[in-house]
Amino acid sequence: MKSRIQRQHGLSLIELMVSLVVGLLILAGVVNIFIASRQTTQFSDGLRSMQENGRQGVFVLQNAIRAAGFSTETTTVDPVVLGQSGTEQIAIFHEADTDCNGTSTATATTPGFAIDVYSFDDTNKQLTCLGDASAAAGASATPLVDNVWDFRVLYGLDSDADGVTERYVDYSEVSSAADVSAIKFGLLVRTDLEVKDEAETRDYTILNDRYAVTDDKYGYQVYQSSVIIRNKGT
Repeated sequence: MKSRIQRQHGLSLIELMVSLVVGLLILAGVVNIFIASRQTTQFSDGLRSMQENGRQGVFVLQNAIRAAGFSTETTTVDPVVLGQSGTEQIAIFHEADTDCNGTSTATATTPGFAIDVYSFDDTNKQLTCLGDASAAAGASATPLVDNVWDFRVLYGLDSDADGVTERYVDYSEVSSAADVSAIKFGLLVRTDLEVKDEAETRDYTILNDRYAVTDDKYGYQVYQSSVIIRNKGT
């Protein structure tokens, strides 16, 4: 008897189609995992960057305001310079060897004292600072915090000098720098990357201001703080 040897000459059409479908399902799963992982990483990176910028802005402004009005002289100095302050900037006056840009105050408007103007650069979306000594030398403002989309300042008043802040008002309602006993500020900080799957439209309240975001996939967060001017009346 002759044995018959059966040889397989290839896959059937059905087997080939099943293999292709299984392969495509596996590939689709890998792609979905990759996309989800990438989105998660991008969201985490954007959120971390936004939080770092927000905390940095609060830290810098709190330290600056706490130094407002500081002087080792017997005469009292005003904590803020009203002529250089506003709703989106504040000019801090205090005794210091250098201004916020590192320039010696020996050449400042009042030698030995710095006028540091913290303001919002709407063009570059930054919180910046420029000291009067540096400005006189032709220097530009130093960027302090990136991705800032709004900055607002309210001024706490102690009109009867009893050591208690009575109310916070807009810059236009401040008549005397000597009445300023506290500062309340707000920062709207944005992520540097798009972190949302779909565009959103919403409003953000920064103190007495409202910022509208339209069809935006970025993340935003408001950072606010109130700081008592400790050197008032000293």
